[in-house]
Formats: sequence, structure tokens, C-alpha cells
Amino acid sequence: MQGQLADQLSAAQTASAATTSSMAGRTVDGTAIPAGQKTSAGSLVSASSVNVRYPNQRVMAANDDTYALQAAIATIKANPTALNTLYFPNGTYVWSGLLVNGVDGSKLKGGKLKIYTDEGALLKNRVQAYMEAFEPAIGIIGSSNIEIDGVNLDNVWFSKQNTGNTITGVTNATLNNLRVAGRLVEYTSQLPLTTSGIGTLATTYTDANGQTKNVKSGALTNGDTWVGAWTGDQTSNNSSDLTLITRNTGVGLMGEQYTTGSGDGKLSYIQFPLGSLTRSPSQATLHLTYVGHRYSSVPSTDTDQLLVQPVSDTTCTGGGTSCPVNTMTWQNRPSFTATSSSVAKSATFTLGSTLIPEGGGTHQGNAIDGRDITVDITSFVQNAYAAHQSTLLLAVGDTGTNHELRFVSSEGATGSGKLTNATADMAPGLTVTRRRSSRPARPAGRAGLSRMGPLPLVESRPALRCCLRAVPCRLGRGPSVSEP
Repeated sequence: MQGQLADQLSAAQTASAATTSSMAGRTVDGTAIPAGQKTSAGSLVSASSVNVRYPNQRVMAANDDTYALQAAIATIKANPTALNTLYFPNGTYVWSGLLVNGVDGSKLKGGKLKIYTDEGALLKNRVQAYMEAFEPAIGIIGSSNIEIDGVNLDNVWFSKQNTGNTITGVTNATLNNLRVAGRLVEYTSQLPLTTSGIGTLATTYTDANGQTKNVKSGALTNGDTWVGAWTGDQTSNNSSDLTLITRNTGVGLMGEQYTTGSGDGKLSYIQFPLGSLTRSPSQATLHLTYVGHRYSSVPSTDTDQLLVQPVSDTTCTGGGTSCPVNTMTWQNRPSFTATSSSVAKSATFTLGSTLIPEGGGTHQGNAIDGRDITVDITSFVQNAYAAHQSTLLLAVGDTGTNHELRFVSSEGATGSGKLTNATADMAPGLTVTRRRSSRPARPAGRAGLSRMGPLPLVESRPALRCCLRAVPCRLGRGPSVSEP
């Protein structure tokens, strides 16, 4: 078997030969294709060539691991009682994508084909061989019982969200620690793919405590800010701050009616994408992580309560028609009137003993209380869904006129400049419980999850070396196959 694997790894790339066309003997758009019709023979062209069409194809780079991957999967299939894992150690792998075709993981040892990437492993799609080539980042076709996992799953790294990417016709698949543009996927709104005909598809992530959790049905905020009524704050946009702030001026239920004077009120605004909703939810909950409060003179046992109201960024103070989160200020913000019947309220909570100094900016090293303050906003999300809104914008305030409260913002939860003591799951989030659908599932079919454009560039790894032992079979620093 060692010789067989080595032969596959060392196979030279060859140009496509003339073959009988798959359309031979058929009628296409009214044109009869003669039986025995052959395609033209192809040529190998430079890797830097543009607009390459089949049967021509680009020459593979010296560090292209496509053949090594094919050999590794073939080896696992040939040894079902001994092997079940395709493992990628730390390094960079350039290939035509992870294509698993016709693999029944239930026949392997342990009942699953496991594909695992070590921390630091980056699976990087090459420029595809020709324009018509099917070279997905991940393609699982006619396969079952596949588990994909990794500490840093850069083999499922997407440069942006695009629901045109699909995964279909797969049973019992697990996707763990997906990342989009470097950000861990924790909410379904972040998933860069659509699914259909799936038997069981689990999407999970590893939280800050090392626990594996299911990706939450709902949305991560796609924009948040706070605005201030104090004279020096009124023209400032704070969408890059690491915290969100609330403080009630006492003018209006949420302090929203304040205009000018010596007041120091603050309101926060949080926006959520709704594109991942496929039906109106039966439950929707806003989650904010409490950081702390401002005044040492206020007892830690004092209580407060959040007030939330949906608003529009096209109905703005001063009669304006555009006040998006990234430019919003107190003077140009959503105009609204809060009433006891129009707002949603959190449960009352104590302020606690974590103090945060006044002012905007980073407050990067401050302690974080860490409590998850929730608000039931089911009716807001249902109404937005019924109105076919692509986003939901919320105004957030509090009831206490002598309190100034802070919560973790999206910028404070992630990135190199985040709050030191914050974790990614502290970002503002929206979780939903979906209504059950009465529609039957579509039948399983044949599909893959297609590539979404360029992946991050890193240094290339050393060339592959080939070896074969009973278990594991390690291809140098390339993928290895092993038992659990």
C-alpha cells in the first residue's frame, strides 16, 4: 500500500485527452449531438494564465497538495477497519479544495469519517485549474457520517458571508468552529452557506471556557453605537467605542425627548440582520453583557431595568431621513416616542460593584461584571419579519435617572483592540426560537459547499514527504490518516 500511495503522490499532471463527450447522442437546445462526439484534447498552460477554459488547465504549483489529499482519502477508504481520520498538522496546504465524494463514514472505524485541522493549519484554495472546474473550499457529495472539526478551522474560512454557497444531500455532518473574515461563527446569521436535504447537520463552536456549544439560532449585531445628550457629546459618533452606554435624562420614558441643556443622557442603538430568518420566530431575545456602572456613590444594591424600542434610521431628529449607526449622533439619530406599551423591558437587576469611569473611548482594561441582561423582543422581530425588513434597529435605554450603565459593544468583544476581559460571546446578540415548519424536508441530493474567494495568505509549508505505517499515515507536514 505504501507504494500505491507514493505512486499517487508522484503522479505527474497530464493534459486532458480527447474523450467522448457527456452530451454525445443527446439533443441540446434543439441541436442533435452525434453519437461518439469527442471533446478536444487539452493543453497544460502557465499557472499565471487568465481565462483558462476546459479542456485546457493551469499547471499545478510545486506545493499543490491536491494529489496528496486524494491519496489520503483513498487510503482511508481502502482501510475502513483501521483508519477513520484525515488530520492536518500546523502548516499551509494549497489544493483544489476538500472534496469528499461517495464516502460512507458509517463503514469506517468508529462510524464516522473525521476531518480535523490542528491549530495554525490553513487550507488554502489554489486558483482553480480552469473556469468551469468544481473546486469548492468544502464539497461533500453523496456522502454520510462526516465530521469536520478543528481548533482553527481555516479550511472552512470564508472571506465574507454569501448564502449562494450551499451544502446539500449530506447526513450526519458536523461543522465546528467556522470562521467568517476571521470571526468565530456563534449565530446562524453569520453562517456563510445555505442548506437543504440534510439529514443531521450540527454547527458548533468552542466558547471561551473551552466548552463546545451549538451555534445559536439568531443574529450577531452588525452595528452598534451610543449617543450622548451632553453638549460635548451631541455631535460625536461612538460606533467604534468598546462599550455601549445608557443613562436616562428623565425627559421622555427613555430620556429620548431631551434636546438641549445641561443633561448628560445617553442612549444606545443596536442593529441586527434578519436575512437568516426563514420564518417568523416564536421567541426572540436580546442579549447584552453588563460591564458595570459609573458612580461609586450609588449603592451596588440599587436596581435598574433596560427599556428597548424598535426605531427607524430613516426617521431622524431634526426632520432628517438618514441616521445610520456608523454616523449617528445625538443631534442626528432615530426620532421616536417611548411609551409603556411600545417598549420591551428587561427584568430588574442590581448594579453591582464594578465601576467604570465616565466618558467614551476604550476603557480597555476595566473589569467586566459579565451578567447577561436579556429582553424579550419577540413582537419586534415578528413585526419586522412580517414587514420584510432586512434589519432590525433597536434603541436601548434604562429607567434610572441617576445611573450610567455600560455594556459590551461588538467592537469591545472581538479584535486586537477589544476589552481585555471580554470574550467574543459577549457581543450584543439576538437569539430566536423558530416555529416548526409543516413542510416536508426536500430529498437529499448532490451538491457541495462552494469556495467564496481568496483566503488569507500565509507562509507556505515545506514540501510533502510520504510515509505509511499501520496508523497513522502522515504525509510529512501534510494531511495524515489515522484511527482515533
